[in-house]
This record gives sequence, C-alpha cells and structure tokens, in this order.
Amino acid sequence: MLYHVYCTTKLIYLKLYPFSSNSMIGLISNLFFVPFYSFILFPFVIFLTFIIHLPIKPLFIINLYNQLIVLHDKVVGIFDKLNLYQWYIPNLNNLQITIICLISFLCLVLFVHKCYKFMIISLIALYIVSTILPQVRAYQLTMLDVGQGDALLFETKLHESLLIDTGGNFNSTQNFSSHSISKYHILPTLKRHNIKKIDYVVVTHPHLDHIGELDYLTNSLKIKNIIINANSFKIKELNHLNNTCSKKNIKLIDFKNKSHFFMNKAEVKLLDATISNSDNLNEQSIIVLIQYKSYKILLMGDATINNEENLIHKYHLYNVDILKVGHHGSRTSTSNNLLKAIRPKIALISVGEKNKYRLPNHQIINRLKSFDIKIFQTNINGEVNILFKNQIEIHSQFN
Repeated sequence: MLYHVYCTTKLIYLKLYPFSSNSMIGLISNLFFVPFYSFILFPFVIFLTFIIHLPIKPLFIINLYNQLIVLHDKVVGIFDKLNLYQWYIPNLNNLQITIICLISFLCLVLFVHKCYKFMIISLIALYIVSTILPQVRAYQLTMLDVGQGDALLFETKLHESLLIDTGGNFNSTQNFSSHSISKYHILPTLKRHNIKKIDYVVVTHPHLDHIGELDYLTNSLKIKNIIINANSFKIKELNHLNNTCSKKNIKLIDFKNKSHFFMNKAEVKLLDATISNSDNLNEQSIIVLIQYKSYKILLMGDATINNEENLIHKYHLYNVDILKVGHHGSRTSTSNNLLKAIRPKIALISVGEKNKYRLPNHQIINRLKSFDIKIFQTNINGEVNILFKNQIEIHSQFN
C-alpha cells in the first residue's frame, strides 16, 4: 500500500506540471481499486484457474466471480462519471509543486494509518497551497498563441472572464483543421489561470480563424453569454449558433443590443464602427474597448482602415495603452490616422509562424515602430500575458 502511495504521489507531480490539473477521483478510486485487485480479484482469478479444471465445477464460486465483475463494472461507471470533476491548479513554481507532492504523500500515509483528523488538516493545507496562494490577484489580458487566428482573454481579480474570439485553423487543403487549438492552447491556459467558466465570449466576426473553436469550447466548459454581430452571420450559421446556445443554456446577444457591460471594476464597451452595406466580413467586426482604472485596451478584430475612420469620427478615442492590431498586421488595417488618434504604447499582433500570408506586413511593423510602440507577436513571443497592477507587467511563454 505504501508503494502505491509513493507511485500515486509521483503521478500527481507529473500531471500537475504540464497539465495544471488533476482528477481527485483518481486518488479516491485507487484507494478502492488497488486493494480490490490486490487482495480480492487477482487471488480469486488465480484460485479460479485451478478449480475450473476439476471434474465437478463449483458453480457458486463461478457465480461469485461473475458478481465481483458486475460490482467492479458498476464502481467503474460511478467513478467514470465523477472523473469530469477536475482539480484545477494555477501556475505553480517548482517549490510549490514539491510542497504539494509532499503534502499529498502525507495525506495518503495518514489515511493508511487511519489518522483521519490530521489527514483532513493536511487536505485543507493542500488546497490552500495549491489553489489559493498561487492565484494572481490582478486584472489581466492574455493574447493566446492560437496560430493564424485571434483569441484574447481578459479576466478580473474575481476570475470573471471575457474571451474575444476563439481562434481557428486551416490545413493545407483549406479545410478546417482537425488539430484542436482549444484542446492544446486555450483550455490549458484557462486551467493555469484557474478559470472554470467563461462569462462572456465576443465573436468579432464569423471568419473561421476567429470563431472556429467555438463549438469545441461550448462542449468543454460552461459559457454564460455569447455576443455576436448578428448581421454578419448567414442564416444557416445563425441557426446553428442558436441551437447550440439553446442546448447549452447560453445567452446569445446581438452587440447592437448591448453596447457595454461591467466586469467588476472594468467596463467593456462594444464599439460599432461596422459598414452595414459591405460584403467584407472584416468590415463587420465588433471592436472592443476595455477600460480599467486609467488603462485602455482596444481590440480591433479584423477591422479595416474604413472601420478605423468610422471609429475615429464616432468615438473620439485617445491615449490607448494597448492596441490589438487589426487583421493580424495586414496592410488593410492600422492606418496612420488611427495611430495618431489613439497613440498606443503597446501593440499586440496574433499571427501564425511562417503563415502563407506573410503577416504581419513589414509596412505595418515599420509604422508601429515609427510611433515608438512596443510590439508583441505570438509567432515571436508566444502567449503574451499582461498584468494591470500599479504598473503594467508583461510576460510571455510558448505553450
């Protein structure tokens, strides 16, 4: 049993570091299945292999074996349903992971020796060290590394969350790729940030590199609200989205009916600079402005220069701290007029490595540099995380 305790603890360490989550049901189920296999099922099978060759087969023993298998399958079914409940762990350093493994080992040893009071105290300590202490208590914006697409996550101190676009991908035949960006890039980041639900998803426009992962996300975690520009969707697409939201109990909102909302102390404004008579879906993009204290974040979707002119004249924006550059750094966006008007300090560009469009366009990069704007690109910096404290803190990593 102590050997099992040691192995289980090592497995916790191996799972926490890359995946930021662990199923607590695995720990509990092993406490049942290891003794069940070791002391009941396997000895019974060995015994059965001998008696099965007897001239007179003891049917009651065979029936007992069958009942053990039925019991086993029922218990497996129960634990399989409970396995959906994961213990999510925020970003941890090596010291924190080591402490967690030591406390986990202590908990299991105390359980084996029936020291239940001390085990409960150790479990409380385990939860505090692993889940509460490591949490980042700051408003933050994360530009997720989703390749040639867009996905940005804004969250508050209270873990209220806003996802602007979901990313998406194409394979070489121009069909939608089977590689799940959500599974390998978005969901792991949500786990690291201890986000178990998304309060708002804003789909700026229905191009696959912005909406392609929405179905996967709706099936993978709780989403409360999805905000779209209904005019930019085809009837078939809108019907599909309505059906999905109805099944998942998600509120579907047209951004023209909700111009702004609050997330704790942050205000999110949905700016309408769309060109209603344009067939270009990029020109139907919802532009998102997030204001927290004195900080301003402007997320342009794939808005074009035409949208930018509408934006400048309609909203009179100025002194923006962070600009998510429109259309992945294409020359159809990010005009001189926009940069002169808003004067951003930081530019974020979500773009795939070695993409066939050769984005970001070198003219746009030079233009941003001419305004002395600090540039972060997912193809160079990976995932970019910005913390809004007394000063802006910027961290980047590759997933």
